[in-house]
Amino acid sequence: MIDTLMNFNPNDFVIRISPEVDSQGDWTGDLSVGMLTTDDNNMKKEDYVHLRVLTDMLIAAIPLMEEDADVRRKLFKYVDELNHDEETKPLIAERDGNVVKVNF
Repeated sequence: MIDTLMNFNPNDFVIRISPEVDSQGDWTGDLSVGMLTTDDNNMKKEDYVHLRVLTDMLIAAIPLMEEDADVRRKLFKYVDELNHDEETKPLIAERDGNVVKVNF
């Protein structure tokens, strides 16, 4: 397996989510979550600390969603509303003459 990061800039903070999979390649439901940045980060210390705290808060949202159903519902609703703004086009599943079956 090759581990790579594409377009990773020195001041980037990357949240890495790695699913645990079994021998059949199925996700077990467990995750490893972490943050990556570089030693080449050239931000002011105060700015770095602010972004580090923000990144840690984003990562902390994962176990908080497991523990708090209200937080989970609010986040799901927010994401669901964001995704509804995107136009979804039906996919043509099958054509038979002038009859077209679509898959939404």
